[in-house]
Amino acid sequence: KKSHSNPWFLKMRKNVLCLVVMIICWACVVSGVYIRQEDEIRFWLITDMHYDNEYTEGSEVECGQPSCCHAYDGTPVKVPAGKWGDLKCDPPQILIEGVLSQMTTIEPNPDYLVWLGDNVKHNVWNQTKAENLGASKNCTEFIYDAFPDVPVIPIMGNHESFPTDQFALPPGMSWLYDSLADYWKDWLPEDALGTFLYGGYYTTTTEDGLRVVMLNMMYCDPLNFYLRDANETDPAGQLEWLKAVLSDAKTYGERVLLLSHIPPGMSVDLAFVPNCLPDYTKNFASIVANYSDIIIGQLYGHTHEDNFLLFKDEKGNPISVAFVNPSMTPYQKHNPAVRLFTYNNVTKEFTGVYTYWVDLAKTNQLDYVVFDLEYELPSDYSMDDLSPSSFSSLATRLEQDEELFDHWYTHYYTMDTNHTCHSICKKLAICAMTNVGDVYAYADCLP
Repeated sequence: KKSHSNPWFLKMRKNVLCLVVMIICWACVVSGVYIRQEDEIRFWLITDMHYDNEYTEGSEVECGQPSCCHAYDGTPVKVPAGKWGDLKCDPPQILIEGVLSQMTTIEPNPDYLVWLGDNVKHNVWNQTKAENLGASKNCTEFIYDAFPDVPVIPIMGNHESFPTDQFALPPGMSWLYDSLADYWKDWLPEDALGTFLYGGYYTTTTEDGLRVVMLNMMYCDPLNFYLRDANETDPAGQLEWLKAVLSDAKTYGERVLLLSHIPPGMSVDLAFVPNCLPDYTKNFASIVANYSDIIIGQLYGHTHEDNFLLFKDEKGNPISVAFVNPSMTPYQKHNPAVRLFTYNNVTKEFTGVYTYWVDLAKTNQLDYVVFDLEYELPSDYSMDDLSPSSFSSLATRLEQDEELFDHWYTHYYTMDTNHTCHSICKKLAICAMTNVGDVYAYADCLP
């Protein structure tokens, strides 16, 4: 007993306990295991699955078509497709289910799961309504099988329609919206069906009280020819509805998360190529500015790349951040990736973003899904937090620090290092990310 009360013994015991805790935490970090914090909400995010039910192992990768890795006609194969997928093709079922399975080993019981759409493969010249609906139904089943007891917040992508990108103004898309509402009947709340069946957008609240708004940005898609003669600022009346939702949220003291498939603003890769029509983006950005005090953030997919967009007020102050999330499909040379988001249950402010990726080359080599933590925010970029001001500082550092930008660009393509970004490419990215909603400021920013 005397030995246990000895100060030296007590100090050693404390040090040993601290060392054990440090070893456990280090092991969790190395293995990618996520440790939940107190008063924390967490959710998985999946986007751009682009499931390919015709993917064939051993088929030609370099087929000369927009979508390859399908059964060949007897012609000798020069570049055979791997069992688990290829960086130039959409994923087979085995890869999608493998990723979902790995997600359950990291966090099997998230508070909810966000699914941002694009479920159909890229064979856009050879599709039917039935095939596209089938892809969405298959992807619904994949997610439900992996997370049967987890609430899912789904939205569609531009590839769900037929033809791709073509979304008629309401109520002209009932064939798609009615079918998706049926597939998602276990996830869509009853009070969301009215606007979803009308225009493919809706709002709901999570169990912790966060207001989530799902927008159908295909009504600002530059490739949607139904918009040719439409009112570009709000062709489906969706943004007027959004203002009403945000006004009510502010009245009732709610915080809001905005979701959609297509991000607003300009392409990060190509000069003056919009992701979303400029007038629509301008209108949307003004709404974000008016309600930035209750909007905790925005989440998008579509581009397959990993980047962010910074919204500013009229004085140039950062007011909102949009995360453009990496894709599950490896198509166009991106390793597959998914994300785990965390936010404080009280303040609703984001506290962490954990990006997990699949090393597709090793996965094909070892014949199992090599799934690891790619990086996490805010620590990977030495940010103070995930506020708009911190992302504004990061954008400045990316522009000034070439080594940091190269590090960011590796994440942009999810650890595929066969991409380079010269000075003009770098400027295009910075200008697009920091001038959302102001096409004139964007133009002045370009070299």
